[in-house]
Amino acid sequence: MNNFGECAVLAANILRTTEDIGPTDAWAMAARRIFPNSMSSQKKVCPKKAFEGLCEGRKIKEIDEDKIFHARASKNGDYAVEGLKILSFNPALASNPRQLLKQVLKNLNCDEGKAANGQMEVVIALFNEGVLET
Repeated sequence: MNNFGECAVLAANILRTTEDIGPTDAWAMAARRIFPNSMSSQKKVCPKKAFEGLCEGRKIKEIDEDKIFHARASKNGDYAVEGLKILSFNPALASNPRQLLKQVLKNLNCDEGKAANGQMEVVIALFNEGVLET
């Protein structure tokens, strides 16, 4: 699991176990722990929006509905939700985040040349931890 995957798992645990915290704050807390010396990694948008998209889509188990906000839709959130759909039918793609992203982009009719930015690592880590609703 890469660092953004670790961050997602920690953020999900924080979100499930901490009162009065939403997905954005849970991600920020986790990012400070996982990336204590890298402000750029703490603020990286793509994996954070992937995590938020999974939260908004009610895909993370054991999250109180009152903790979920309705933020502006994001492409990275859409990529994450689509990635989960694909993994639920083809779990073998959990070992290949680039191929998973390629399939996501194809399914969503997006530019298949888009660079990976940690989105699928978030999905894969949470999927492998068994905390996602498939």
